[in-house]
Amino acid sequence: MSTHGRTHPSARRSAATTRNGLLFAAIASFAAFTLGCNIAGPAFYFIHGPEKIAAQYEIPKEKSVVVFIDDRENMLRDRSMRQVIARSTEQRLLDGGAVPKGDVISSDGIAAITAADRWGKPLGIAQVGEALGADVVIYASIDSFALSADRTTLSPTGSMRVKVIDVASRNRLWPAEEQEWGQVATAVPRRDGTLPTSLSAISAEESRLAQRMGNDLANLFVKHEARPRENEIGR
Repeated sequence: MSTHGRTHPSARRSAATTRNGLLFAAIASFAAFTLGCNIAGPAFYFIHGPEKIAAQYEIPKEKSVVVFIDDRENMLRDRSMRQVIARSTEQRLLDGGAVPKGDVISSDGIAAITAADRWGKPLGIAQVGEALGADVVIYASIDSFALSADRTTLSPTGSMRVKVIDVASRNRLWPAEEQEWGQVATAVPRRDGTLPTSLSAISAEESRLAQRMGNDLANLFVKHEARPRENEIGR
């Protein structure tokens, strides 16, 4: 009850309590909303896992496969890197379930088969696959392979043109008819440091890049994470 137009002290305390309660509720609601936004992404990741990218082409399960890495433009300083790329591709195809273990034919024999290319007309892709007893050839031609763009900073990159050939029919299975080649580009995460100068260090960096290129090549045919783990092969 008021006297001479002034509010009773108990009424003022009640109003203040009400205002404080409303303010606290508003702050709590805002905090909950903000926290919810911050944890929504991680919560979704935890429940559903990382985002996945579908394979661009699924290799027929009943077909045997060989990986043929070609370097006719001599982009590789060390030609053995062709096999590093091929073996990395083979392993990723197996790990990703793109082909059964018994259906991956080792690419180790390709060097001997293609050695005759130096003295005559190069063998066709399907002919190489046929010589190895494969049904399908994953063929990749090296377009670029470099440890540095400016010859100073260590920033390895590589690229390849890719197609899949059916040995029996000599037809291209992938990409679609209107597009002759698929493309794959690789970049190893940049690290502090300059381009190595010792042969052993250069070889180690080239091998690291080659492994990652093989992994990225196989990912054309394997459902995989959009942002692969850092400890993934060749990463």
